Amino acid sequence: MQRGGKRRRSGNRRKPSSNFISAGKPWQDHIKETMRKNPNMKFGKSLLKLASRTYKKGSKSSNPGAVNVSTSKFSVHVKPKTKRADIRRRPKKTNRTKRRTSRKKRSTGLGRIFGF
Repeated sequence: MQRGGKRRRSGNRRKPSSNFISAGKPWQDHIKETMRKNPNMKFGKSLLKLASRTYKKGSKSSNPGAVNVSTSKFSVHVKPKTKRADIRRRPKKTNRTKRRTSRKKRSTGLGRIFGF
């Protein structure tokens, strides 16, 4: 029996959330497709490198206010501005005039002695 301190877990690990698992699903599907197209390759570093060359990330359409603009040259994904109420705003620093700290350079060497 344990007394005090943190309670130890008995072999049960934390389970990842369904969102976390579903985030990697498109990549896993792409790896399976690459394995199907290359039956002579075993699963490993070389297969994963091959799959990474041909993988295209899909656009996330989970945000309803997002705007996607795409042409033949570029594509832009604009997210809507979000308000965060939990962040405390710091007061802005006032712009003070900077003090001049530069001084005249003292000449060194022969110019100081001979005056040129």
